[in-house]
Amino acid sequence: MNPTGLGWWSLASKPEVIPSDALATATLRLASLSMRFLPEFFVRILAVTFGAFWFNLVRYRRGVILSNLAQAFPAKTHKERCRLGQAACVHLIRTVFEFHRIPRNIRSCFERVVRIEGIEHYEAAKNRGKGIFVVSGHLGSFELGIAAAACRLSSFSVIVKRFPDTIDRHIAGIRSSSGLEIIPAHGAIKAVLEALKYNRTVVVVLDQNSTARKGVFVDFFGRPACTMAGLAILALRTGAPVIGASVWREHNGVHVVRFHPEFPRERKASRDETVQHLTQLYTSFIERAIRLHPEQWFWPHKRFKTRPPGE
Repeated sequence: MNPTGLGWWSLASKPEVIPSDALATATLRLASLSMRFLPEFFVRILAVTFGAFWFNLVRYRRGVILSNLAQAFPAKTHKERCRLGQAACVHLIRTVFEFHRIPRNIRSCFERVVRIEGIEHYEAAKNRGKGIFVVSGHLGSFELGIAAAACRLSSFSVIVKRFPDTIDRHIAGIRSSSGLEIIPAHGAIKAVLEALKYNRTVVVVLDQNSTARKGVFVDFFGRPACTMAGLAILALRTGAPVIGASVWREHNGVHVVRFHPEFPRERKASRDETVQHLTQLYTSFIERAIRLHPEQWFWPHKRFKTRPPGE
């Protein structure tokens, strides 16, 4: 990891970058700078405009959004779910701007932008000396929230999926600028164990669909959802405590990161049953957080894509 967090600016020091890649990098850099310094009121206007355009005209994954909302909120009318779906699109557009504004908030450690609550739960887990797993989801401006936590509390790592190379370098540069260590999801076990060894905090985002080979089926909004089992397995293996973190944006634009008490580690009759039980605990926590701020979750994701055998 580049300790300065400025690796995304050092294009000249990367002779392996081909011209087309250099052009894409320069374009991303220019777009990022534009988003970073736009006035906040203008960002809100753009988010509302592009969010409405996405949901009503482009309609990218509109069917997925409405299907997920119908599953989660069957009592709502179609019109209510459409309003909620459009609000979620507006939120997602806004998070793109907020992500690119991370570097401008580093000097102040996000003091005016992010409020962190539940520090006592984080410190209690940290004092165990075994490292910490923090489980969360794509709720609120998650990237901004975890950057603020990394800036203020230090020693944070996050497990992420890779993007295409040019985009991945750009995103990784912004993420690491706050001191956040990036652990690629593919082959992450060794890096995770190393982080825990040095009492680091490892953030695991656990609200996305998993393959049946790597996941277990747990209840999520009343339907079986295949969920990565790795967190529960590693928590049992290492003894590292697992706490929850929820992130949301308040009406005044301030973001909140709230740490929650450690999850109980109740063992069942078999290891598989224990893994299933713990994964359900983590998933139920995420569902409760989403229900409090449903307009701020990632509804375009195909969360129920993997189905149980025979369904």
